[in-house]
Amino acid sequence: MTKGILENHGSGLKIYGLFLAKRYYRLWFPYFFAVIIIYLWMIVWPVEGRCVPFGVFLIDLFCIIHPGIDCVDGAHWFIQTLFVSQFLLGSLLLIRSTDIRRNCLFCIAILSLICKLELLPQKLCYLFNSLYLAEITIGMVLSYAVKDKNWFAITLCLIATLLALFKSLELFIFLLLFVVLVTIKVQFSNSRITCLLDNLGEVCFIWYLVHQNIGYSIQNRLVPHGDVFILWVLVPMFITFGIATFISIICSLLTPNVLSKRLFHQ
Repeated sequence: MTKGILENHGSGLKIYGLFLAKRYYRLWFPYFFAVIIIYLWMIVWPVEGRCVPFGVFLIDLFCIIHPGIDCVDGAHWFIQTLFVSQFLLGSLLLIRSTDIRRNCLFCIAILSLICKLELLPQKLCYLFNSLYLAEITIGMVLSYAVKDKNWFAITLCLIATLLALFKSLELFIFLLLFVVLVTIKVQFSNSRITCLLDNLGEVCFIWYLVHQNIGYSIQNRLVPHGDVFILWVLVPMFITFGIATFISIICSLLTPNVLSKRLFHQ
């Protein structure tokens, strides 16, 4: 997303619309196959409270954003959060100057972190505190800061990561991973390491979509009593990761060449 927004020299409604179309497609295409597999799995090995009618399945299959109805995947908030964040941050493409875009992104990152640390009243922080904007924008700022060797921005990102420790260990670990992975990716751009991280990121995105419902189903049936805790955790983890890897491979094989090269490439 950093490249699509900060390194895009075009601007205006057309560029913004194209950006959203690309992002929606990249989220929806693997999501499409994940929804099919989860729905079929729930028919064979259902979990109470996790099955949905066929009509809901059809809506889920073709539409990511659909508030007010049940979802086939148990972690649907995740993919909706990603797209809404991209919808908001992509609006920076309406600004002609890339330098101003970076400054705006930097301001959003700082404001989001302030809201995340609850340094302002909650009513003022609702938008910036509800969509994981702090984590996403700090990662974006860090990516161009490391690439440009902007030590001021890098320092602020590191300080933000340390400040997050006072909020929660989870947020600190999240930002710390951002710092490490973004630095590795920028320093080893166009290498096998970067390719590996990209592929792993795609698999993990799909893994999060399928892990909940299918994971619960496996736990309930293969190791129902949890007598062996390691198996109770590892068996669902490896099976769902394998499913995610399978979907990722299918997507890479079926992505239309013309669309991927001319319209939906990165």
